[in-house]
Amino acid sequence: MLYFIVRPVVRYVFKYYFRDIQLSGLENIPKNGAVILAANHPTGFLEPCIMACFQSRNLHFLARGDLYKNALATATLRALNILPVYRLKDGGFGKLRNNFSTFDDCFRVLSDRKAVMIMAEGSCIHEKALRPLVKGTARIALGALEADATLPEVYVLPVGVNFTRAERVRSDVMIRCGEPILASDYLRGYRASPNAALSEFTRHLRQRLQPLIVQFPSRGVSAAGEILLDAHRPATLDREIELAAKTDQHVETAGKLATLLQQTGVEMGAVAGATEGVKSKDILARPIWELALSLVAVLIQLPIFPIWLLAQYIATAKVNTIEFYNPVRFTVVAVSTLVLFPIGLLVLPWLFKIWIVLAVLTVKPAIRQWEKIYEWHQQRKFEQLEPLDKSQLIKHYQAIQMSSVEESQVRTST
Repeated sequence: MLYFIVRPVVRYVFKYYFRDIQLSGLENIPKNGAVILAANHPTGFLEPCIMACFQSRNLHFLARGDLYKNALATATLRALNILPVYRLKDGGFGKLRNNFSTFDDCFRVLSDRKAVMIMAEGSCIHEKALRPLVKGTARIALGALEADATLPEVYVLPVGVNFTRAERVRSDVMIRCGEPILASDYLRGYRASPNAALSEFTRHLRQRLQPLIVQFPSRGVSAAGEILLDAHRPATLDREIELAAKTDQHVETAGKLATLLQQTGVEMGAVAGATEGVKSKDILARPIWELALSLVAVLIQLPIFPIWLLAQYIATAKVNTIEFYNPVRFTVVAVSTLVLFPIGLLVLPWLFKIWIVLAVLTVKPAIRQWEKIYEWHQQRKFEQLEPLDKSQLIKHYQAIQMSSVEESQVRTST
């Protein structure tokens, strides 16, 4: 019951928390039958939340066992279809034995022809790369078939999850589901030689995940790669995958542009705007009624500000790893929306109740207005730079654009 109450609220918050959420390949998810969605793991826990909200199957998923601290936490997480996975640091080998119970729970879910989402890498690292996969996905898929002789198939879908900037609010999310792997193809080998079959299944899954994920050639070029991608946005997932793979060829140009951006304090969007002839005066040059609506939209959001401030404080002051900045920030916003606003509707005078409802319903257009103002500020900041700084920024921006275009033309001609 709690799962179905929480999902529409979280889905609504996602729609304004991220600038854009693109999902492709959803038609590859069987509408019936046992399914495992096997994804990469760039953030703490946003990937399964997004998939739970934006595809039709009800999902069960796995989370760190240390979240199950007491009876209330356990009951809440279970009500949200979240099952525990214990690590050695969560309580030694004694806790690790609890994973056998979790595997049994997954087998039952799959036996009931339901869907499970698994983070196939096993651990969360904030980087644009596919790390080695653990064998848990293969073990659960083949274990479910072995445990239930009436279960005809377990479909294992590779799911590539990509964020433009996973640590930031209002980044873009691009998720692509590949075609399913049939676990039954490995069952005979699993019965003959379990370890060999698990390794082969995992190798195949990694092979199928590779083309779905934006990946830099190495960690050493990731900073240059982010600049390269920023310079070409907005872009399709295919284009981002293509650009990221060629980062080695643009390290020098991207490095020069990154240095200039840092020295001047402007952002890529302002340089792109100037290159296209955008002026700051044009950004806010709108009819007076539209400006008035913008002011009203911002004022309506006053009840929301404390929540965003709290979310930002907790994410930056209380979280030690970048992988959890955005998940924790998002959780504070979502939980506040789910809990505090209903309380406010019960206890506050009717005028404030109307204000709260309007605030919740107008978050997305209000954020767009704030972004428009920020865009104006950045463009204005660019225009106030010294002429030499402006010309250098445009020069290096155009150089990185041109080199990518020429590279694509060469590849096409060959």
